[in-house]
Amino acid sequence: YRSPDPVKKRRQSAIVEILLDSDGTDIKEVVGEQQDTILHIAASYGHNELTRELVAKGANIHARNIR
Repeated sequence: YRSPDPVKKRRQSAIVEILLDSDGTDIKEVVGEQQDTILHIAASYGHNELTRELVAKGANIHARNIR
């Protein structure tokens, strides 16, 4: 197991936050074969701050993927 690079993690979170603040980003949209939401992806990669931000912006905490 390799722990995530903290600089890379912050950079990725910053990019996602910019997208969240832009018009047209649907945080409830599902993506990929597993039907993940952005919240699923953020939580699975350990992006705790981003996960909290998504919940605060209305991400569905009850959304289910197909895993």
